[in-house]
Amino acid sequence: MINKYIFTTLIILATLIGCQSSEQLPTNQNKKAFDFTINRQNMSVSGISAGAYMASQFHVAYSAQITGAAIIAGGPYWCARGSIARALGYCMKGGGGTDPNLITEYIEHSQQEKLIDKPVHLKNDKVWIFHGSKDIIMANSVSRAIKDFYSRYMNTDNIHEVYNIPVNHGMPTISRGIKCDSIGESFLNSCNYDAAGEILKTFYGQLKARTLANGTLLEIDQTKYNNAQLTDTGYLYVPSDCKNNHTCHLHTVFHGCMQSTEFIDDTFINGAGYNEWAESNNIVIFYPQVKSSQLSPMNPKGCWDWWGYTGEDYANKKGPQMAAINAMINKISGAQL
Repeated sequence: MINKYIFTTLIILATLIGCQSSEQLPTNQNKKAFDFTINRQNMSVSGISAGAYMASQFHVAYSAQITGAAIIAGGPYWCARGSIARALGYCMKGGGGTDPNLITEYIEHSQQEKLIDKPVHLKNDKVWIFHGSKDIIMANSVSRAIKDFYSRYMNTDNIHEVYNIPVNHGMPTISRGIKCDSIGESFLNSCNYDAAGEILKTFYGQLKARTLANGTLLEIDQTKYNNAQLTDTGYLYVPSDCKNNHTCHLHTVFHGCMQSTEFIDDTFINGAGYNEWAESNNIVIFYPQVKSSQLSPMNPKGCWDWWGYTGEDYANKKGPQMAAINAMINKISGAQL
């Protein structure tokens, strides 16, 4: 058991680097392909591990339209600075810290070049930061640096932190997944803690009680975004009442490394806990999916790009994955482009 545990840990440290039946959606979808209306004034994102880094950089880059981010076992925006060595070093293990002036310069330059939205849009947003007290992959100090970053741009009363749940490196759920202090498999951890519910309550206020996820899981065509290293299909959970042009919220979830459908089928999509809250509160949940690759780029565990494997613009609007997700969100939400 000890050897197996050590082996699993080493594999994750080396490659995590950050970390119902479906209905086919038409390829040439437009807003009429969806029988619902999205409230574009309150769209939010969340993610775990590499997905947490992706959630933060998407929030910062598109802060004019994204009003909140939940970051589970991740770190601050532009932590890796395009360096895999820094990603594997400080951005996972902590230590050397980060130069706030350097980040400020990068933010200012990026917004001047219109590569990210103006940081003023972050002021009244909401951020939820989570770090498990038993996490052996990510250093606690890295997660705490998230607040240091956001505090320069937003109302600190809107930053909520959770550090006292005894979960390892994974998504804490009420009862789905492995033991709370274990690591591996689906990276869903049974902790008697409903992270998905806490996240959605943070962004959408008092919610109706969670219920069975009896809505529809649609397939989203991702094949047109060739440079983004996405799988062919993403997924969209649509609650039963989000029809006949009913107005619903939109929340985008970025999976962690080895959590996409390529690795664990729909286990994360149906087990993380979002859909049950979404069903009773008319929240559409978007689950984009990134694929693994062995060479060019080297991303064997299917992690979102938060260190630069898709190019130097990975953390801004020109980044292939960032642009692809934004385009899909715009289609889902019916934006006029």
